[in-house]
Amino acid sequence: MKHIALRLCDCFFEEADNLVLWLIAFFAGGTAYYFALDAEPDWRIWIVAGLSSLAIFFCVKDNMVARYFCLIIFCFSMAVVNASFRTISLSSSRLETPLKDVKIEGEITMITHLAEGRRLVVKIDSLKTKNSAIIKPPEIVQVTSRNDGSILKVGQKISAYAVLHPPSKILFPNKYDFSRHAYFNHIDANGFLVSKIKIIRDADSWSFANFLEGLRMDIHRKLQQDLGGQHSNLASALMIGEQASVSPDILDSMRKSGLSHVLSVSGVHLSLVSIICFFAVRFLLSNFVFFAHRYNTKKIAAVISFVVSLFYLLISGMQIATVRSFIMVAFVIMAVLIDRENDARRSVCFSALLILFFMPESIFHPSFQMSFSAVLGLVSFYELYIRKVAVNLTKERTLLTRIKLYLYGAIVSSLIAGFSTAMFVLYNFNNYSHYSVLANLLAAPVVSFLIMPGVVLTFLLMPIGLGHIGLWPLELGIKIMLKISYKVSSISGAMSFLPTIPTHVLLLFVSGFLWLTLWQRSWRYLGVIPVVLSLFLLCTLKFPSLIIDSKYGSVLVKNGNELVRIGGYKRYSDWYANQWLSLTDTNNIKQLEFENKHINQVYDGYNIDIKIDDAKKWFRNLDNITIGNNRSSLTVTQQDLKDNGSYFVYLKKDGLGYEYAIEKGANRPWS
Repeated sequence: MKHIALRLCDCFFEEADNLVLWLIAFFAGGTAYYFALDAEPDWRIWIVAGLSSLAIFFCVKDNMVARYFCLIIFCFSMAVVNASFRTISLSSSRLETPLKDVKIEGEITMITHLAEGRRLVVKIDSLKTKNSAIIKPPEIVQVTSRNDGSILKVGQKISAYAVLHPPSKILFPNKYDFSRHAYFNHIDANGFLVSKIKIIRDADSWSFANFLEGLRMDIHRKLQQDLGGQHSNLASALMIGEQASVSPDILDSMRKSGLSHVLSVSGVHLSLVSIICFFAVRFLLSNFVFFAHRYNTKKIAAVISFVVSLFYLLISGMQIATVRSFIMVAFVIMAVLIDRENDARRSVCFSALLILFFMPESIFHPSFQMSFSAVLGLVSFYELYIRKVAVNLTKERTLLTRIKLYLYGAIVSSLIAGFSTAMFVLYNFNNYSHYSVLANLLAAPVVSFLIMPGVVLTFLLMPIGLGHIGLWPLELGIKIMLKISYKVSSISGAMSFLPTIPTHVLLLFVSGFLWLTLWQRSWRYLGVIPVVLSLFLLCTLKFPSLIIDSKYGSVLVKNGNELVRIGGYKRYSDWYANQWLSLTDTNNIKQLEFENKHINQVYDGYNIDIKIDDAKKWFRNLDNITIGNNRSSLTVTQQDLKDNGSYFVYLKKDGLGYEYAIEKGANRPWS
C-alpha cells in the first residue's frame, strides 16, 4: 500500500501542469452543487470561505498539496457565488395562474418557424381581459400561432388574444427542469394565440439584435423561395439554427440513425466553416506571388476565418456547442497570430469556464454536456491514436494509405465521440442509436465536402443574388444525408430505450471520464473503474410499472408492450405521448373507457383503486389513487400531484417503490 501511495503522489507531482484543468472541473462542480440545492444559499458565507482559502493559499508556501486543496475550495466557492449572482440579477414576473382569452400587446423579440405555425417571444406592453380589466402582466411571454398570412418581423408591435399558462415544471422524475430553463431565458409565461395577429406598429427602432433576427428571418424566407419543402427547412436548420420547422418524420429518422446532431448547429459546423474559410483564403492569397512574399497569408487567413466564424455564430442563434467551438477557434487563431502552439485540452476547459461564468445554468443543458464530453474525449484520446496508428500510416504517402488514414480517423472519431456522449444521451433522452457509428461514417464526408461548403458559399453569394450556386451542393448533400438517415433508421433494432437514469449514476460516469481525459500519465486509466461501474449500474435499472401523470391527470399502466391509459384529458400532445411510450418502453397507448366513478384493476398482483371526482367518458380529475397489496401501498391525491408532480411507480415482488418529479421543500426562484 505504501508503494502504491508513493506512486500516486509521484504521478500527482508529475502532472502539475494539468492541475489547473481540475480547478475548472471543480468550478463546474460548484455550479452543479448550487443548482442541486433545495434553497438559495447564503452567498456571503461562500465568499468568506473562498477568500479564507485564498488567504491560506498565500500563507502556506511549502506544501503543494495543501495549496492546491485551498485553490479547490476557492474555485468551488466562487462557482456557488457566481451562480447566485447570476440568479439574483434576473428579475422574474412569472405568471402564477393560467389566463384565458387575454389580449396581449407587445413587441416581437424573436420568431421561430415551426412545422405548423410560428413561435413568438413577445415583450409585453399591456395585457387585458375582454372586459378591459387590467392585469399585472408578465414581462415576456412565449406564444405559438398558426400561419395566419400576416408577415411578421422582429421589432413589430402586435396585439392578439391568447391563452397563457405558467412555465412548465419538471415533467417526470430525473428529467429536465423546464421552469429553470424558462427563468434563465426570461420567459414568464407560455401559451398560444386564439385570434389573428394585428400589427399595431412596424419595426422602427434599430438595434443590432433586431437587425440580426431580421437577417435570420430574411435568410429563412429566401431558402423557402429557392428550395421549398423540407429541404429548405433542413437548410434553415444548418444555416440559421431553425430546427423547429423540420418535420417530425425527418427528426425521428435522424434521431434513430444517430444523425440528429447534424441538424443542430454545433461545434462541428462552426469548425468546418472556420477550416474551409481558412484554407480557401490562404490558397487564394498564395496564388498572388507579389502579395504572398510581402505579407503573412497564414495570419491574414486566420483573421478572416475568425470574422466569418463570428458571423456564423451570431446568425446561427449562438447555441452553447457553437459558442464552445468559437472560443476554441479563437484560441487557435490567437496562437497563430502570436506564433505559438495551441493546447487543445486547455482550450476546451477554458471555454467551459467562460461559458459557466456567464451562463452557469448551461451546465444542465444537453448541448453543453454532450459538446464538451465529445470534444474532451476526442482531444484526450487523439494523441493515443496518433502514437499507435497514424504514425505508422503516414510513413507511406500512397493513395491507399491516405484512404486508410481517413477511414481509421473517421471510425475512431465516431467511436470516441459516441462513447463520450453515450451516458449524457441516455440521461437526457433515455434512448440510444445502435448504428450511429455507421451513419456518421457514411455522413461525415457528405457534411464535410458538400453540406458545409454549400453553407459557406450560400452565405457569401446570397448578398449578390447568386446564392443558388451554393444551394446546389447544399441541397445535394441534404438529399444524400436523408437517404443515409432513412436507410440506417430502417434497420431492425436501430434504437433502444433505457429507464430513467438517476443522477448519482451520471456523476459516477463523469468522475471517471474526467479522470481519463484530464490526466496524461498512465494512472489516468484508473478512471475506467468508475466508468465501468456506472455502466454496470445501468443494467440494474428498471422501467416504471406505472406513471401517474400530473399534467394530463392520467394513470398509465405498462401491460407488456402496451400502455393502458386510465382517465385524463381527452386531448394530449403527440410529443407527450412519445414521452410516455419511451419512459415505459412500450409501443402504443390504449385508452381504458368506463362510466363509473370508481375503478378497480389488478396488475401484477397489485390492486389499483381509483376514485374519480367527475365521472364522464373522458374525465378530468382523479380524486384518489391507491396502489398496493398486502405488503405495501401508495395513495396519491390531487394535492400530491400538484405538490410533487408526476410519479413513477415500480411494482416489485418484494414491495412497491416510487419516486416523484418535484423534490419536497424545494424553494428556488424558478420553482
